[in-house]
Order: sequence, then C-alpha cells, then structure tokens
Amino acid sequence: MNNYIDEPRLIFRDTIKNNLIGPGSDVFVSNAEEEIISDYPLSRYFSGILFPEKQVDNTQKDSIGNNANVNANTAIEDSTDDTPSPKIEDSENTLSISKEILEKEPDNIACLLAKANCLNETGNLDEALELYNKILLLDPNCYLAYGGRGIAYQKFGNNDQAFSDLNYAIKKVNNSPILFTQRALIHIEHQNFKLALNDLNHALKIDKNFKFAKLNRAFVFRVLGEFGKAFSDIETTDDLEGIDSEGFHQKGIVYLKNNKVNEALTYYNKAIELNDKNIEALYSRAMLYSQINDFDNAFVDLDKAMQLENSHFKDYLFNGYADVYRRMKSFDKAISFTKAALDHNKNFFWAYITLAEIYGEIDKKESFYENLRLGLESGFDINDIDEEIKIKYFKTKEFKSFLKTIKRRKPSG
Repeated sequence: MNNYIDEPRLIFRDTIKNNLIGPGSDVFVSNAEEEIISDYPLSRYFSGILFPEKQVDNTQKDSIGNNANVNANTAIEDSTDDTPSPKIEDSENTLSISKEILEKEPDNIACLLAKANCLNETGNLDEALELYNKILLLDPNCYLAYGGRGIAYQKFGNNDQAFSDLNYAIKKVNNSPILFTQRALIHIEHQNFKLALNDLNHALKIDKNFKFAKLNRAFVFRVLGEFGKAFSDIETTDDLEGIDSEGFHQKGIVYLKNNKVNEALTYYNKAIELNDKNIEALYSRAMLYSQINDFDNAFVDLDKAMQLENSHFKDYLFNGYADVYRRMKSFDKAISFTKAALDHNKNFFWAYITLAEIYGEIDKKESFYENLRLGLESGFDINDIDEEIKIKYFKTKEFKSFLKTIKRRKPSG
C-alpha cells in the first residue's frame, strides 16, 4: 500500500485497470504523464458500468493540480487486454485506496475524480456531487467533472442541470460517445426522440462499436416505430457483457416487435433471471405468454408483478389482465380491467387500444372506432392493433375512411 502513496498513478494501473474498466477495455498508455484515471459512470436505459468503452481526447495533456501525476482530461486509447467487468468490491477497493492517497494529497484532482465516479456509480450521489463541486472549484475547466456531475444530476432527476453540465462538457470535447449517449438519455426522458437519435448517431460516428449508444438507439427506433432498424442495432451488438436486467428486457421487446417470439422469450427470461423483481419484464413476458395462448403462465407473471407493484405500473398490469381475458374470450372481465386501468390513470391511452380490440372482436363497431380513435390520436401506431382485428377491419372502405380522419400526434424532437 505504501507504493500507492509514493506513486499515486499505481492505484490506477494496478486497481482500476485490472478491476474497474468495463467491457471492451480502456488502455493506459505507456507514458505516465498521459495515463487517464477516470471516465464517466454511464447511466442509461441499458445497464451501467463505471468505465465504458473508449473515449478519445487529445486536447489537453498538461498535468493538473500541484501534486497530480496524471491528467484527468487526457486520452483513452483502444486496448487488447481482457479486462473483467466491474464489481462492487472493486469500487470499494478503489475508494479505500483513494482515501489513503487523498489523506496525503487532499487536492489531487485525479484521485478526487476517480472517487467521485465510484460514488456516482454506486449510488452515493450526494457525496459524488460534493466531490464534483470541489473539483470544479479547484479546476473550473475540468470537463470530466462536468460530465460526471451531469450524470449524477440526471440520476437525481434534475435534467435541466444535467443538460447544462453535459452541454458544457460536449463543447469542450466533442468526440466522446459517452457524453453524447448521456445527453441522448435526457432527450429520451423528455420524449424528444429525434434529438436523442441525433446524439446517438453522433456517438456511433465517433465509435461505431459503442454498444450502449447502439442499444439505446434501438430503443429510440422502437419508440419511433422503426422496428427493422431497432432489430438491426440489436442483432449487430454481440457483446452483452455489462448489460443489466432492463437491457435484456428491452432487447426482448425489439425481438418481439420483429415477430421473433422465441428470441424475445429468451431475453425476457434472462432479464427476470437477473432481477426477479423487474416488474416491466414480468409484464412483457406475461403479454408474450398471452399472445401464444399460454394463459396460466401469463397470470403467474401478472400476479407476481401486481404483488411487487405499488402504483406507477398498475395501469399496465390492469390492462395486461384485460388482454389475457380478451384472448380467453372473457370479454366482460376484459372490459372491467381496462376500466380499472383508466380509473387508475385516465391518461393511460393503451387501454383504449385494448378496448378497441375487445369491441372490434364482438362487433360493436361504434365503440370500436371511438376507442381506436382515442388510442391512435394519442400517438399509438396502427400496427399495435391485434392481428385478427387487422384482418377483420383494415381492408374495409369504412376503415380506410376512418383513418383519413385521424389527427396523429407526431413524436417530439
């Protein structure tokens, strides 16, 4: 341990390189003055790791701080090393070693930044923000701190401040796929999907293999109804190391949208295996089971999700029960559950699509068209309708005339 105090960069060579760099591996260049010790703790719809793939920046190579032996704003290059994925104990080890170094050098910006990013990744956001603020008092131009702080603000839900910090960091370094991906997530939160797509495309121009940009772009393509493009991004992402439960869930959704039922079920199972309390994945698997008429398993997943759920997803779960009962031809029960969904959330427009399917199946045309209008004008795609209902109605003159009257809500951005 004494070697770490005498030579601070060894903490990053021996601990961070061997334990904390994520899949794809970042590299430490041979020149100690050019080694990087920190990167952004990436929060996203698809998983989270402390040190994601490469970030390239060659704009500043001077040392920072009186005692810093490395520059927090220097370059990361590709690596051929086989580096394991980060683990909780790795972050704890880095925090412990950083603490010892900072006792000797309290203003070592490189160490402060590494510690802040570890705290950010492990959910200690208040402490992380305090450190980012301290770093920026020491060095107002440390754009890595702006990027990290922006991510922490984003986790807090303070998207305005997050957006401001990320914009500043991107102005300072416009070749970081990580920063563009983070900003894209804020656009997604605000449903500005076209702006999100622009940032994700930019990230992938910088690094075409940056899987987290690619997977989030697949998510955006899916939301925009471009299922083929979403599938292409998913299919060309071979490295699944570091993908969390929700990442596998989203992959399953894309496969199902492209009628790959078996593959979708595989990824739903993987998502639930990683986190059996992932309510959204349980719901999605239940809907897949319902689609293939495996109603017993559909009810098992819905019941478990309902036991776990407090309030934010109950509208979906009520509507899920409605879908199962509709497919079972228990239409009265199906209608009662869609109404329960709307009682819980009057703006849950998916229930109108389900009601349209129910009324379409029992030939109540007036109610079918009334509910279908509400669903489509709220932004749902016509292809979200059940296949049997499509066959029954879509080729009729009445339906074609109806579509011409729909005022579609376009995606934001």
